[in-house]
Amino acid sequence: FIGGGLGNRVLCGKETVIVGGSKNATQGDARNGVLVGGYSNVVAASAFTGGGVCNSGCGTCGVIVGGSNNTTHGTFASIVGGCGNTARNSYSTVVGGISLSAAGNCSFIGGGNSNCMGR
Repeated sequence: FIGGGLGNRVLCGKETVIVGGSKNATQGDARNGVLVGGYSNVVAASAFTGGGVCNSGCGTCGVIVGGSNNTTHGTFASIVGGCGNTARNSYSTVVGGISLSAAGNCSFIGGGNSNCMGR
């Protein structure tokens, strides 16, 4: 389902929703993925991406809220804002900051610049 916006694409995935924004898309098996607003964002299986620019919610059940160029890879990984951040493993979280990498399972980084938690 696409509810408004410009140039949004649901390429695959049942029960996937894109609401508003522009040039947003689904990736892989995006079943149950939700993408709300923003520009050039991507959402995958059971993930949520809310706003921002060039964010990729690739991890199953991952969450990205705002920011730019952020990526979740891990299951239940999350990123809230910031720029160029990555939540690589399961249950990892990044809140704000620039170029942060929560690489270990259950790792957390709250802000900063160029920090890495885990391997």
